Amino acid sequence: MPADWGGERTALAALAAYPVALRLTGGGVPEAVALRAEGDLGELRMEVAASLDAVRQRGVGTLTLRHPGAPRLLAPLLGTNAAEWLGDGSFSLIAGLHGAVQPDPPATNPSLAPTGLAPTGLTIGADHLDVVAGGLRARGQLSLALGPGGGTPSRPVLAGRITAERLPLPGLDGGAPELLGLGRLAALDAELLLEAARVESLGAPVLEQFSGMLRLQAGTLRLEGVQARLGGGTLRGGLVLEGAAVPPRLVVEAKLAEATIAGPLFDLPLDLGAGRAEGEVRLQAAGHSLAALLATLEGGFELGVRDGVLLGFDLEALQAAAAESELDRAEAGLRQALAGGATGFERLGVAARLAEGRAVLTQAALLTEGGAGAAATGTIDVGRGVLDLRLEARPVAEAPPIGLRLTGPVAALARLPELAPFLRWKAEQ
Repeated sequence: MPADWGGERTALAALAAYPVALRLTGGGVPEAVALRAEGDLGELRMEVAASLDAVRQRGVGTLTLRHPGAPRLLAPLLGTNAAEWLGDGSFSLIAGLHGAVQPDPPATNPSLAPTGLAPTGLTIGADHLDVVAGGLRARGQLSLALGPGGGTPSRPVLAGRITAERLPLPGLDGGAPELLGLGRLAALDAELLLEAARVESLGAPVLEQFSGMLRLQAGTLRLEGVQARLGGGTLRGGLVLEGAAVPPRLVVEAKLAEATIAGPLFDLPLDLGAGRAEGEVRLQAAGHSLAALLATLEGGFELGVRDGVLLGFDLEALQAAAAESELDRAEAGLRQALAGGATGFERLGVAARLAEGRAVLTQAALLTEGGAGAAATGTIDVGRGVLDLRLEARPVAEAPPIGLRLTGPVAALARLPELAPFLRWKAEQ
């Protein structure tokens, strides 16, 4: 077993600690052997019914697995935080199975050698598969083809289609140093059509009507032709993960068109609260862990929003405070406007380039219907979640600009108003 399969070894060790009970019954002629198995592995209940044709080496059957707590059952494989994103609830798997053994082609007849992805040998298929695990609801059809015995076997090939009503996914923990174990991608090849009515990832907007083709071959995973609805708009893109590369390499591309923002996107001190958005992202990274991938991010992104609301400061109130004749009232109004509130805008444009996990703003400006505007400069350390941004507005054309510095970790962001040059100018008038 490869060295980066430590999670699987831990899972097997955890399962080995549970009590086991198994009951087998069966009988019949070689052409029709009826088998039934019932067993318990801790709280996991298994039921199997099968009919085997030992002469033709094929069979059909049903498999049922049940467990009262999906996060508890799957924690050795998915991690101890599985309940946070998978959700509470039971686990059940019901499958209608078939299998067949095909003889290896004679070595003296090259014309009978296998071609394409599917090897000769044992093929196991699920004509129908229904899975419930916490918040996951999925069904589909799968086929697993195993290579012939003897010599160096071909990689198993998994093919089929999975359709989910709800597909929960874990969020991105940027500080996670654990190895991702991408070497295991070379264990099999796959070609799966994935569809989901809803894809819900912690800390990310919900995707609806998701579809894409997942292809895995020789350790390289490709998610191609991705389409989804995001905020009523269209998201298209794909990714390539070269798990066999040293270090593993990730490439992501996505485009968003005509999405509606109906609430705070990221729950940040400076956030979008409404608008119609379109954007594009092109990223690449390399590393064995999520922390390493985030620390090596390169590429860029662009975002355009119209007829929206920016949360975090009030540009209209800033304009009004700057016009106050009394200096004390002007300063108090400016500080209040920079401390929070919302700004309606006509257009907002943001662009950034990324290198070594740091995003540098190359454009960040908004314009209101009244002609007022604001701009931002600075950097975002994606891996560490640290900002160093400066917002700037010029409510009086001939006066120095008013600034707001946002610096520090996102969870404890410091807001530092920069008012002295403007107030000094105003006192001199």
